[in-house]
Amino acid sequence: MSVSQKSSVIELNKTIKFNQNLGYQFLQNNYLAEAEKVFQHLLLQHPNKPQAYEGLARVAMRSQKWELALKRWAKVIKLFPDRIPARVALGNILIELNQLDRAEMIFQYLIKNYPYKSQGYEGLARLAQSAHQPDKALKYWDHSIKKTQAKSSYLGKARLLINLAQDQEAFDLISYFIARNPSDLEMILEKAKLLVVTQNFAAAIEEINRLPQVDQELLPVKVLLISALVGIKSFNQASIIIDSLPDFQDCNYHEVRYLKTWQKYYKEGFDFNQPKIFGIGLSQTGTHLLNEILSTIGYTSVHLINPITKSILDSKDFLYFDAFTDISVSFRFEELFFAFPNAQFIYLERDLNHWVESISRYYTKLYGFSTPKEMRHWLTQSKSSVSQRERLDNDTTYRHAIANLYAHHLNWNSAYRSFDQRVKRFFHDKPKDKLLKINLFQENNWDNICHFLNVKAPAAVFPSPTQSD
Repeated sequence: MSVSQKSSVIELNKTIKFNQNLGYQFLQNNYLAEAEKVFQHLLLQHPNKPQAYEGLARVAMRSQKWELALKRWAKVIKLFPDRIPARVALGNILIELNQLDRAEMIFQYLIKNYPYKSQGYEGLARLAQSAHQPDKALKYWDHSIKKTQAKSSYLGKARLLINLAQDQEAFDLISYFIARNPSDLEMILEKAKLLVVTQNFAAAIEEINRLPQVDQELLPVKVLLISALVGIKSFNQASIIIDSLPDFQDCNYHEVRYLKTWQKYYKEGFDFNQPKIFGIGLSQTGTHLLNEILSTIGYTSVHLINPITKSILDSKDFLYFDAFTDISVSFRFEELFFAFPNAQFIYLERDLNHWVESISRYYTKLYGFSTPKEMRHWLTQSKSSVSQRERLDNDTTYRHAIANLYAHHLNWNSAYRSFDQRVKRFFHDKPKDKLLKINLFQENNWDNICHFLNVKAPAAVFPSPTQSD
């Protein structure tokens, strides 16, 4: 190859890489239409390269257009059969769609054809986790570690162990990897993150302080340190470090937005007259979607958990952010009404038959049970043995919420009707500007929410519900 030919190849790769990065930047920030345009343009320019096809498939995945995503990944595999990530993505979508047999075939194919690569074993591990078989999943993670020594397998097993509240085993595994790879910043940060998740904030700070000074100046490291400082209530020290962070608009880093908002309210002090927004829908009424809507409008909105300390939203957390959604809010909306006299409430409604179908499917996928009666049985167990999310499942506030909203009803219809009556009865004599009732599965514009909140509608497209809603 001549010098000029080599130069042309380099320039071509630079162009492809630039457009690919641009598309993924749009994708990361949820500008899906813009990402689609970039990858479609890249496809026209370079139809013999895989990057555009893969980008378009990931846009479909982010949009949760699963059938379109399946077709696009199948196209990638047909044109570029050696692209292992394409087969992995296809298998993950099939898991999402609960087509577990088809997903298993894909991951078994990867093991057969690439026995010394981790993706097939890791796929089967995720498959077992989705089928509520954590012991089987651990065996696949172990097999991948033994066969491939892939860092992703160490991480996958450690995260599952943390979810199962087997903390010591998880940290022993990570420490073993770090001992063999002492300069691996990603794994050191992962250990610190998991220490935060397990509420071991002081240990997380110690881990971060061991890093070289140059690494401690990295934005993700600072964010993690601040989270740990907030966790141990070193609020002044956390606030000082927050001052050194860029504005979240400049860095596209959602965690920075949470920290800046937390700092604003922390500096203002305890003030229950703050205007707050509480989304009080049940699970599967569009709580994720409402959280996205409020964030797009400009509020720092949080869903179910405190994004800094990673714990279920509790009374102290409502002072530090703008808006809140999901059942950690819904089960105590009366308390919040009287605690925050300037708050507004958005009640999420949904067609009853559609909601019953969705909530049953949700709990079947998450826990393996589908009725309030089975939930009652699960709650009476001293330790949750069905789910792979034991840490969350054994949180007192979380269990209180699902007991309050669901478990003590005869069936899902009764749970929905009871909460609906509870909301309407409570607000019937309250000022009309305190409550907005809305069905986000029928709504397709900003008008009602923006009018209720007295804000200007954003330029962004009004988002659509997904399966997680």
